[in-house]
Amino acid sequence: MKYPKQLGFTLIELIVVMILIAILSVTALPKFLGKAGTEEITVQDQLIAVLRLMQNRAMQNTEPNTCHQVLFTSVQLGSAAINPCSATSSFSLQQQNDADQLFLSDSNIRLSLFNASTGGTELSSPFRFRFNSLGQPVTDASPATRFDSGLRLGVTGAVNAAVCIESEGYIHTCT
Repeated sequence: MKYPKQLGFTLIELIVVMILIAILSVTALPKFLGKAGTEEITVQDQLIAVLRLMQNRAMQNTEPNTCHQVLFTSVQLGSAAINPCSATSSFSLQQQNDADQLFLSDSNIRLSLFNASTGGTELSSPFRFRFNSLGQPVTDASPATRFDSGLRLGVTGAVNAAVCIESEGYIHTCT
């Protein structure tokens, strides 16, 4: 008597498939589903790039009549439109797309500025500061004084990120 051929998967094949699905769900699935915080990290990286560009300009162009003023608001950071420096300088509309500007179009992300790399008190917006010829952050007043405890730029959204400017001029991500 011949038995009919049975169709189906063996137990080994089923176990291998289940192991592959488990590995994929542990490693790849969270990357596809968990996008919270990517915008904030992108803004953090852009902040570092803009600040380093402005710092390099200040260190390379040390003429006394030029100003490397950084203007900070809760949705924008970049160089001010007026040269030489002014206590009332502002952004121009054409600067929103320049390389030395960061403009936040996402209404869920906000910037904040603190007077110390470890936190400190929050500085009111708009705030103006400069980099001196050594690349150190200094006040916009005349004569300029160095921020002895550095500056901290916070990025607030779904997650929090921060960029620190040390008193010596080192710009980096911080927690």
